[in-house]
Amino acid sequence: MSNKLSGIYSALDSGNNKQSLKLCNALLTKKKDENTNIVKVLKAITLIKLGENEEAIKCADEVAFIGHYNETLLSNLNYFYKSVQQGYKMTKVYEASVKAYPKNENLAEGLFLAYAKVRDYKQQQQVILDLQKNFPSHQHSLWYLMTILSMVHDNPSNQLFIGLSQKLAEKLVEEGKIKTSEHLYMYETVLDIQGKTSEHLNLIKGKLGELYNVATERLKILGDLNQKLGNHQEAANNYSEILTKYEPDEWSCYMGYFDNIWSLNDISKIDDAKQFIQNIQSQQTSKHLLRGPLLAEIEIYYRLLTTTTTANGNPAANIDGPVFNKFIELILNYFTKFGTKPVLYSDLKKYLQFIETKKSIEQRKEIMDRIYKLVSLDKDEANHISQLSNYHKLSRVLGLQLEMSIEESIKIIKEILEEYQYNTKKFPLAIESERYPGDDLILICHFLLMDQYEKTKQVSLLLESAAILEFAHSISTKNYQFNLYLLSLYFELGAHQLASNHFKILNIKNIQYDTLGHLVADQFIREPTCFSNAINAFEKSAKFYNENESTADYVAACYQNGCYSKITEIQKFQVKVANSFQKSVYETERQLFNFMLIRFKKLPNANFTASQFVEICKSQISSTDPINFDCSNEVLNALSFNHDNTIFDKFNPTTTSNSDSIKQVENQIQGITSLYFENTEKSTLLLQLTYRRQILNILYLISTQSPIDLNQFNQLLISLESTTTKLNSINSHKIDNLTRISTLNNFKLLNLILNLLKEFNEEKLKQVKELLELINNEITEIVKVLSDNIRESVVLGNSLNSLSRSSRMVVSSFIEPITWFSFIALLVNSALPGKRAKKKEEYHTTIRTDLETLVKKLSDDSLNLSNIINEKSLSKLSLTEDDNNKSTILETLNTQSIAKNVSENSIKSVTELQEYLNSMKTLLTFSINNTNNTTNA
Repeated sequence: MSNKLSGIYSALDSGNNKQSLKLCNALLTKKKDENTNIVKVLKAITLIKLGENEEAIKCADEVAFIGHYNETLLSNLNYFYKSVQQGYKMTKVYEASVKAYPKNENLAEGLFLAYAKVRDYKQQQQVILDLQKNFPSHQHSLWYLMTILSMVHDNPSNQLFIGLSQKLAEKLVEEGKIKTSEHLYMYETVLDIQGKTSEHLNLIKGKLGELYNVATERLKILGDLNQKLGNHQEAANNYSEILTKYEPDEWSCYMGYFDNIWSLNDISKIDDAKQFIQNIQSQQTSKHLLRGPLLAEIEIYYRLLTTTTTANGNPAANIDGPVFNKFIELILNYFTKFGTKPVLYSDLKKYLQFIETKKSIEQRKEIMDRIYKLVSLDKDEANHISQLSNYHKLSRVLGLQLEMSIEESIKIIKEILEEYQYNTKKFPLAIESERYPGDDLILICHFLLMDQYEKTKQVSLLLESAAILEFAHSISTKNYQFNLYLLSLYFELGAHQLASNHFKILNIKNIQYDTLGHLVADQFIREPTCFSNAINAFEKSAKFYNENESTADYVAACYQNGCYSKITEIQKFQVKVANSFQKSVYETERQLFNFMLIRFKKLPNANFTASQFVEICKSQISSTDPINFDCSNEVLNALSFNHDNTIFDKFNPTTTSNSDSIKQVENQIQGITSLYFENTEKSTLLLQLTYRRQILNILYLISTQSPIDLNQFNQLLISLESTTTKLNSINSHKIDNLTRISTLNNFKLLNLILNLLKEFNEEKLKQVKELLELINNEITEIVKVLSDNIRESVVLGNSLNSLSRSSRMVVSSFIEPITWFSFIALLVNSALPGKRAKKKEEYHTTIRTDLETLVKKLSDDSLNLSNIINEKSLSKLSLTEDDNNKSTILETLNTQSIAKNVSENSIKSVTELQEYLNSMKTLLTFSINNTNNTTNA
């Protein structure tokens, strides 16, 4: 590396960006040499680190497209354009470079890989054809086949490419160019796409199948193909060979073996299967005992009890006969051998859930009594706590905890906590990142309290649960399950900051924003105390989704290293993330949220005019590409729902669906408090997203067009009205429906007034007055519902209708739509002739007067809601002086401290909500009064 450049790289590496810029400028003022272009790119990289993106892009573009062969320069350009989300420009960089140096094979390959990164398959195909012509090689032939396969995956109905892909694959076989299993993968894919299973089977059976260096890979493929073709005995033989020769603990092969044996519908074959499993068991030693063979025997008896294996279509065994008794004995034996393993619950879950649906509670209790006898009673035995944990989890999955009384539950919780405290002191963790073996017992305590909460709605039970979870979290700090359940509890209790703290502890990153973001998305954009967290979450998630484009580099690396089976996998991941529903929600809500919040951040003062404020709003909402608000069916139907709904550990029976988490309790009465993710049908979620994007499209239109295209505005209103009607037809929550109708009428009012100002007639004026009155009535009803809800709510008490939920209702049902209305009032007031204008009509004055009356009403409503919240006695928000808040479980649990923290957080939420409501009055007053009538609506 040149000494001239090393100083710049050192400055960049150390984060001394100003020094880097200084060095770049110094070199660029000197005479041009071979390093000049590299220095310009390094300057561009420095500028983006300094936040000067526009200048940086201009600097890089100056040298990017003149043709280069220097790999360092090309690498730096690639880094730069990825950093500014313009990776597609690298195709132009390589196009110019190939044109300048047509005999350079590396540049030609670089162009191919650049198109592969942006998934421009048509150009990719053209480039690879040129590569094969100018630089023929074995690798380029394989790249051509993979390119065609990518085109087929992108458009499976394209028969031309499907046929071409098979011809290419067969040609490669004839030429002896299929030399590895990765090469063979492409030929297999060609056959699979066409449904040519028999040809695929013959291929793997033949000489080419030997390319699989790992015998189990080949056997698994053979087993799968034979099963698809109905060759069940052959498939069973394939899986049995894996189990006997290679992987006796491979569960997927046991299941494949059983699926095919049962498909033969021959009871004698099941007897053979029993013997087969027993033979594998006999080969084990006590020192190396495997779970798979023992679990496989349980699976056999489970299938005999549940699946059809007789001619008359009945199960092969009676639920009350010897087969069931053997089934239970095997489960008990499994507990004896693996009762200390955390995986025992997931191993036996399916079988216990089956028992729970078939046996009486007395019979289930008898089974658990037998299991309890297998639990070590010696607290000083290291395995004791693990066995006890598994015992309680199995008891819960059998449904034996749901009907317990509060006294029975408290008794078990006390016993569990005493065991947990003793064990964690007796056996401290060697590695902090591990979980304690008894951590799942803490979750059992939480579930038991939630069972009782569902029956009694006593908020003290939520506090007890929070105290238990906090206690355990202080000991087992890396157990994220405690954070998840505390997150849900605190949101329910209205302690939003405490909930946010536990979300921060989770420290989610990268793809987790897509899979776990739904845990907090609704609350972050609905809770005033969470607004700052929302901004951070939006920014971090946007960074992840932007950086998803860098995944394309892995596609290029796969081509270069011949890992063809990974290319399709990576491309599918890219599409999945790019079309993520969560991403669409973030993009939409981020803009709506900022459009609302900017009015509170930029509350105008005496130095602001209406036109200046419009420019502030316009600048904010025009900062994103309106393509992100696309509501077309093509875009919506392509969205993927990537939420991880299995993140919470649960040990519930099949007969309950709402005792696993406080979140489920919240779902029952949530209504307006959530926009997305609350166990709603996907079609409804898409409709809700459509509704939110249509609002954003209208706000974008009226913020960025001057004058507003009234025809386009009218079409947007028609679409919004259609969506509103559909949502209201499937939503039973009154305040939801009122809010949507009122929002629609607000935008209708602006459209009608603008049309009236363009061409006056009496009928339109009458419609304006009627619409103003209708909006007034709708807002009055919304405020009444909110007022009643706030008065009835209790932050910490016996009422389900907590003030935390009320605050979300105030934000979504009042603050947000009134914010839109304040902007509408601003535009209308600016469009009307000023009060002192000489040229104005009588109807101008009428509209202004009626609008001012409505604004005054809304201002008063904001103040009234704030006063109603203030009427809530702070003593009702505090539990710290209530003797009932002393822990009824263990004195060591600091339940009063939890109650105090929750109370303080709830009070803070109420205070911030009041601040926003008070701000509404200022915002509304400004919208109607502070105008110089220079804004051209």
